[in-house]
Amino acid sequence: MYSVAISNKLIREAVPTDSKSSLVFLPMEFRVKYLLISLIQKETFEFEAIDITTPMFSEYFGLSWGGIQTKSLKNAIENLIESRYIIDGVVVKWLSDESYFADGNIHLKLDDSLSPYLLQLKGNFTLYTYDAVSKFKSRYSYRIYEFLKSAEGMGFYKISLSDAISLLGDNCCKTKNEFIKRVLSPALNDINTCSDLRIKRRFYKPFGKPEQIWFSIRNKDDDTPSENIKYCDNLTSTSKETDISDELLMPVDIEIDDKMRALIDSVKLD
Repeated sequence: MYSVAISNKLIREAVPTDSKSSLVFLPMEFRVKYLLISLIQKETFEFEAIDITTPMFSEYFGLSWGGIQTKSLKNAIENLIESRYIIDGVVVKWLSDESYFADGNIHLKLDDSLSPYLLQLKGNFTLYTYDAVSKFKSRYSYRIYEFLKSAEGMGFYKISLSDAISLLGDNCCKTKNEFIKRVLSPALNDINTCSDLRIKRRFYKPFGKPEQIWFSIRNKDDDTPSENIKYCDNLTSTSKETDISDELLMPVDIEIDDKMRALIDSVKLD
């Protein structure tokens, strides 16, 4: 199984243009996306279409094929064709309109709008393998894993609770308790159990500011003792070392401001 390389901008800044375009991929949608990106070569300057069959697809991912999975794959391809996102004021999507699934034959091509975020990447990208995510059980695990993996080199990230919920992009929950129970705990259990990352989290309420999630990101190959890892709270005017507790939690230091929300609302699709 090949690795995938994805621009951090695509992982962190893509925002759905409508309620039908989710940032949280279902397992089959994730596999389609992963397959196409994993086949990109370093010297590639444009996306190429691929033609495969359902047996070939199932063999690539080690699946036992059946009627339910066939329907799931068809729906995944249709969703990836229809979904739209916005990055830097430009609308992008995952699959080109020429992609299709019919009678067990699959024709797939990444949409050209994604070229800046998947081709000829020189820096600020995230690299991982399917083995790291193949055993995830929660649909939110893939999304959260990519965010965390994109920030692995920084070691520590923080985000407001409201933006953490919004950045999942599918109106997954309305309250903190629902977010923890339905999204966060299952996803981080997947990541800590199955992937190459070890995550710790903590909720924090700065004075006069919205509640935040602080989390640490470590690769499991990192054998640094936990007690020797310190994190700096950049919200204060003076440097303050803060230990992160041995709880669990989520990613990204991107805040959705009013300008971005207005931009999303103004996008008109053909």
